[in-house]
Amino acid sequence: MTVIYIIGILYMFLALAIVCDEFFVPALEELSGPRRMNLSMDVAGATLMAAGGSAPELATALIGTFRQSEIGFGTIVGSAVFNILFVIGMCSILAKEVLTLTWWPLFRDTTYYTLGLVMLAVFTGYVTPNMISLWEACVLFAMYLGYILLMWQNKNLYKAITGKVLEYPDEEEENDTEHVIETAASHEHSVEHSANSNGNGNSNGNSKVGDNKEMPTPTEDTSESASASKDSGGGGGMRGALKKELSKSSIHSQVSQLNEITFEEFSEWYKSSMIYERQKQLIEDDIGGVFDNLCPPKGGGVRGWAWYIISLPLVFLMTFTIPDVSRPGMGKWCYVSFIMSIAWIGAFSYFMVDWAELVGNTIGIPSDIMGLTVLAAGTSVPDLLSSVIVARRGQGDMAVSSSVGSNIFDILVGLPVPWILYSAINNGDPVYIGSDGLLRSLIILIAMLVLVVGSIHCQGWKLTKILGGVMFLFYIAFLVQAVVLELPFELCI
Repeated sequence: MTVIYIIGILYMFLALAIVCDEFFVPALEELSGPRRMNLSMDVAGATLMAAGGSAPELATALIGTFRQSEIGFGTIVGSAVFNILFVIGMCSILAKEVLTLTWWPLFRDTTYYTLGLVMLAVFTGYVTPNMISLWEACVLFAMYLGYILLMWQNKNLYKAITGKVLEYPDEEEENDTEHVIETAASHEHSVEHSANSNGNGNSNGNSKVGDNKEMPTPTEDTSESASASKDSGGGGGMRGALKKELSKSSIHSQVSQLNEITFEEFSEWYKSSMIYERQKQLIEDDIGGVFDNLCPPKGGGVRGWAWYIISLPLVFLMTFTIPDVSRPGMGKWCYVSFIMSIAWIGAFSYFMVDWAELVGNTIGIPSDIMGLTVLAAGTSVPDLLSSVIVARRGQGDMAVSSSVGSNIFDILVGLPVPWILYSAINNGDPVYIGSDGLLRSLIILIAMLVLVVGSIHCQGWKLTKILGGVMFLFYIAFLVQAVVLELPFELCI
C-alpha cells in the first residue's frame, strides 16, 4: 500500500502542476488586469495569488487542528521557510533573465510578515504558552484584514513614507504603448464591422470606406511615437502588425488612404486578409476549442502518448469544471475560474497531505518532522509553480510578493481560522500546541527573513543565480537544524 500512496502523491503533484499552469495563473492575470481589478503585479501576487497558493496549507491546518495533530502547525512553519528560501531560490535559478526587484513591495511585505511572526511568538511563548485562546486567534485574523487595508492604500502609504509617487519599472512606457495600440485597434474594429455589414464581408453600394459614419476620428497621442514592446505572442492580423511600430502620423496616413477605396474593392481584399481569417478562426475556436486539450497528440511518439494517457483524466476533469480564460471571449469567467482553481488546489492537496501522512506513519517518521519537511514542500507546490511561472514571464515583483504574501496568509489566516473554528465549536476552549520548539522556530524564521532581505540587497535587488544558490544553502541549513532538534534521540557520552 505504501507504494500506491507514493504513486498517488506524485499524481497529485502532477494535478497541481496542471491546474496552476493551465487555469490558476491565467485566471489570476485576467482577474488582476486592467479590465477587472486593475491591481499592480506585486499587490496581485501578495493577495490573490498568495491566497490561492496557500489553499493546501489552510486545508492541512484545518485537518491538523481538529485531529489535534502537530502536523498542521509544523506544515505552516516548514512551508513558510520553503516559500521564503526554496521558492525564491527556484525563481532566481529558473528565470529566463536576471529580474530586477522593486524595493518597496519586499520591504512592505517582509515588515508586515515580521510583525505577524512577533505577535504569534508573543502569544504562544509568553501570554498563553503552548496554547492559543479564541481572542488571540481573532487578533491574528484581524491583522490579515489590516494587511488587506494596507494593500488598498499601497500607493498612498508609499507616498506618505517617501514623499514620492509609486511607479513600477516600464509602467509609463507600457501605458503609452497601450494608448496607441487601443486607438488603432478601434479603427480595426470599425473596418471589420463595416466589412461584415452584410454577413460575409460584403457591403452594398459603391460608397467609400472613409464615408463610414462609425469610423472614429483618430485621437491625439501624448507622444509622437510609441514602440510596442509587448509580448510578440499576443494578437494577430492588423493588431499584431500595429505592435511593431506606431505613431500618430502613420495612423492618420493609413486611415486617410481608405477614402480612395470603394466597399466592393475593400470586400474582395478583406475576404483574403488575415483579419477575415482571424474572425473565422475565433468562431472555430469557440465551437470546438474546449475539446482541444482532450485530443490525442499528433506525432508525439511513445513519450507523448504516455504523457497523454497519464494526464487525460486530470485534463478531462478540469476542462469541464474550470472555465479556460485563455480562450477567446472567456475572460469574463475569470472569477469562476479563479474560485474553481482554488477549490481543485485544495482538493488535490488534501489527498496529497493525507497520503503523505500515511506514508510517514508507515515508515516511522514523526509527524512534526513530516510537517516541517515533506508536507511543507508538498503543500507549497502551488506557490512554487505559480511563482516560477510568473518569474519566467519576467514578473519578479509578483513572484517574490506571492512567496512572502503566502506566508502572511498562512500565519494570519491559515493558523487562526482553524483555531477560531475549533474554539467556537468547543465552547471557547483554547487550542493546545504541543511543539516544544515553536518559539525557536519562529525566531529562526525571523532570522531567515533578515538573511533573505540582506542577500537580495547585496545582489542589488536582483534575482541572480548566485542568490538562488545562497537561498538553497539557507534552506538546507534550516532542514538540518530542524531534523536534529526534533528527532527524539540522546547523545551517548
